[in-house]
Amino acid sequence: MKKIISYLIVLLIIASCTTSRKTSSTSQNNAYRRDANVMHPQFLVFHLNDTISELHFKIGSKELLYMRPDGINFYTNVLISYRLLPTYDSKEVIDSASVRLVDLNNEGTDKFLLGKIKIKAKAGHTYFLRVTVADLNRNTAVTNIIAIEKDNDLNRQNFLVKSKATDAPLFRNYLKKNEEITINYKAKTAMRLFVRYYNRDFPVAAPPFSIADPKPFQYKQDSAFTMQLSADGIVNFIPLKKGFYHFQIDTSKREGLTLFYFSDAFPEVKKAEDMITPLRFISTQQEYDEARLSINKKAAIEKFWLNCTGNQDRAKEM
Repeated sequence: MKKIISYLIVLLIIASCTTSRKTSSTSQNNAYRRDANVMHPQFLVFHLNDTISELHFKIGSKELLYMRPDGINFYTNVLISYRLLPTYDSKEVIDSASVRLVDLNNEGTDKFLLGKIKIKAKAGHTYFLRVTVADLNRNTAVTNIIAIEKDNDLNRQNFLVKSKATDAPLFRNYLKKNEEITINYKAKTAMRLFVRYYNRDFPVAAPPFSIADPKPFQYKQDSAFTMQLSADGIVNFIPLKKGFYHFQIDTSKREGLTLFYFSDAFPEVKKAEDMITPLRFISTQQEYDEARLSINKKAAIEKFWLNCTGNQDRAKEM
C-alpha cells in the first residue's frame, strides 16, 4: 500500500521536565535490528534563527498501536518528550517539553505522522537533545540522542530540505530521478548558494580485517555552479546528473549540505548487476570475478545463491 503523509496537530505542550517512565526498548541514533513492535522514529534538526531550533519528526503508523478509547474510533496516544543538555551526560537541563500526539486512523492506512517541535537553543554552542517517543497505548518507548550543532551558520542543520510536491521535509540525504526539492536556508535573505558537484566511482569497501589504508577523499569538485536564494532564503533544485551535490554558503569552509543521487531506484535494488558488488563480502575472489565478468548477470546471481544453499526455494529467499 502506498504510504501517505499525515500532518499532526499538537494537542498538549508541557514546558517542564517530564517524569521518567519505564521503557521497553532504547536506541541511540540507529538500531541494529528492526522489530515490528518497536518504533523507529526519524528526526532532523533545523535552526530557525539564533534562539530557536526546530525538531522535525517522522513516525510510521504501522509501528504504533491504535486503540478505541470511545469504543468507536481508532486513535494513537503518543507522547514525545525532550530534554536539551549542554553535554552528553550532563544533569543540567537547558530546555524541556512534552508533546501529546493523537491520530485518527479507522481505515488502518499505512502512513507517516509528521510534526515539529520548537526548541530554545542559543547560537554559538553545541548541545545534546535527548528525545523519547512513547506509545502510551502499547506502553513502550524509544530514546534517541541527537547532537544540536549550533556553533556556526554553515553546517547541515542550517538547511531544511523539503519535497516540492508535498512541502514536507525530507528525512533522507538522497534524491530520486526528477525529484524537485526546495532548500531553505536559516538566514531569510537573498544570497548566493555555492554548489560543488562530485561524480566519483568509489571502490568496494575493504573488509574489516584488512590492513590497507583508505585513500583520502579529494575535495576538488568535478564542477561547480551557484544558485540564488530568494528573499525568504529558499531555492528550488532538481538533480540532473548522478553523483553528489554539496551546497555551501562559504566555500572557504567544508561545512554545508550534501545530497546524493545514486540511481533511479536507490535504495531499492532492481537490477541484477547491482546485486553483484555486495557479494564481494561473502564470496571468494573466484566466485566474485565469475559473477562480475559474466555476460548474463541474472544467471550468475542465481547460480551463486543456488551453490550457497543447494535449494531453489532457499536461494530465492536469500
